[in-house]
Amino acid sequence: MTEKKNALLDFLGSTRLTIFLFIFLLLGSVLGTIIIQESTSEGMHIPEVYSPVIIKIFRGLGFFDIYHSPMYVGLLILLVMNLLVCTSRRIKMDRRRLAQEKDRKFPEKLDRFKHGFTMRLNGRVEEVRNRVNETVRKLGYRLRAWDDNRISGNRGRLKIYGFYLAHMGTLIIIIGGMISGLLTIEGILWLMPGDSSDKFRTYDGEVVELGYTVRCDDFFIEYYPSGMVSEYKSELTVIEGDQEILEKTLIVNSPLSHGKFRLYQSQYRAIGVRGIHLKVSFDSGEQKDVLIPSPGQGKLVAPDGDNMTFTVLQFEPDFVFDSNMKASSRSTDLNNPAFHLQVEKGGETSKPKWFFIKHQSHHGGGEEGYQIEVKDLEPNYATGIEVSRDIGSVFIWIGSIIMITGLIITFFVFRETLWITIDSHDKGSRIVVAGVSPKNPMGLKLRIDRLQKSLMPEDQNG
Repeated sequence: MTEKKNALLDFLGSTRLTIFLFIFLLLGSVLGTIIIQESTSEGMHIPEVYSPVIIKIFRGLGFFDIYHSPMYVGLLILLVMNLLVCTSRRIKMDRRRLAQEKDRKFPEKLDRFKHGFTMRLNGRVEEVRNRVNETVRKLGYRLRAWDDNRISGNRGRLKIYGFYLAHMGTLIIIIGGMISGLLTIEGILWLMPGDSSDKFRTYDGEVVELGYTVRCDDFFIEYYPSGMVSEYKSELTVIEGDQEILEKTLIVNSPLSHGKFRLYQSQYRAIGVRGIHLKVSFDSGEQKDVLIPSPGQGKLVAPDGDNMTFTVLQFEPDFVFDSNMKASSRSTDLNNPAFHLQVEKGGETSKPKWFFIKHQSHHGGGEEGYQIEVKDLEPNYATGIEVSRDIGSVFIWIGSIIMITGLIITFFVFRETLWITIDSHDKGSRIVVAGVSPKNPMGLKLRIDRLQKSLMPEDQNG
């Protein structure tokens, strides 16, 4: 029974298991990044991206929710156990090491050490010892007096805690990640300028109360000279009861935190249009522009003096014919915008025609005496605000700080030991210094040189 227990502990505490777990957790995270996750805003596009067979396989393997899958959670639990066993074993090793350091004897022959020096100084042993103590402390060593003539100094004792801090930070990060996976609430809030809402819908379809009201005062899109979007932002006001609490310009990477939730500028989409710009070319060669507001009509006076009225009877942002061959829309996005236009000129109403913004050749030619071309659309944009409450993120930040601190201590703090003897010699004193540092001999040599220089008589210094 004891052998089986030891074998299990050896397995759980092995470095190979740690490497194995990190590799597979990394692969799982890569899959979670590449494969669309159902709990994200892209989850609705899964049927469009993957075939039914792939969807069935991925769903069976848990790839559409990989961070909550039994496999991924199991790997995290196994990593926690691995870290705990490694830490407990390290505690035993460090206890033995500290006990050995307490029982360590003062070396008899310091002149055999690689790093050190011997120096004769004027002054009594007590005076020299005080100077040495002061200088060694300034160099960052912790002193121990063995007797009146022997001193030792230790530097870098903090290094022993680097391992524990790194492991502790990793454990806290894992725990924070598991809390985030279980308790995080994420969703999207769509608002048109002027709209307000006190609730949002999660990516799982659940409606959640915010605890306050968010109003979108305006939404802006800025463009590069090439026409590509450079930035988009929302002017928001947070309202509690009848009181406006705060105003915020929400841009990407600058979230709004209020109450239990954080609001991010996530996306936007076009929902209908607020205006259509047309160019009317008459047979006389004259051209005129007209704007058809939504709702409303566009009007102009033709070259022959007739009044013309332009009325949009129907607008479809993503035009398609349904099963009954009636015009409808596949989505609210402006993928294939089209409108049914009726023109009245001089009291005569023309037969309505469909105009396709992205396919000007589909307009079917011009009317009698004039031709119509679509110049531009003024879309109505809705801002997509991602709403999130992530309790585990606090643990992740704390764990990251602790882990980074531990790694810095582990890799940049080194153990050093100085051995110093001070004896009477002729009319002065004789000092012998030796040091050892397995991981940082250059740093040790530098500090020994500084100690030697500080003790050297002024007529020899420089």
